Amino acid sequence: MLVSVIFWMAESSTSLHVFEDGLGFYTKKIVGHIKASATTPQTFINFTKNVAIDVPDAPALPFHSSGFKTWWKKQQNIKKIYFHRYSVTAYFFLKWYVRKRFPKAKIIWVFWSGEYYNLPSKTNFIYDKYSLKYFLEHRDKL
Repeated sequence: MLVSVIFWMAESSTSLHVFEDGLGFYTKKIVGHIKASATTPQTFINFTKNVAIDVPDAPALPFHSSGFKTWWKKQQNIKKIYFHRYSVTAYFFLKWYVRKRFPKAKIIWVFWSGEYYNLPSKTNFIYDKYSLKYFLEHRDKL
């Protein structure tokens, strides 16, 4: 599973990796793999209040907290944003923060099996029109 997400090795721009992992296990593993292979600056954040496994490179900051807002103001030159699990929080982060400050940033969604098996109840709320249509047409084949 982790091998499939290590495709950014030769990129030349600053990248942000967004997690929402209360346990911290997967965040720790992925951050380790990225840091071991990336040749460009990488930034990490975990949108959670309490995390069981602390990952110093991925601060656990609840979305909309004062800590998050301070952290966000320090971010510069983000060209790519990787969502390691897309969620309602990720949707609002993208809509309210990313698109206003980094409108040309490339958005990459790293699909995890939990997103398929634990779909949110409001699918039409977090997916845009094209993605929702595709998902609804193909979810039985995915």
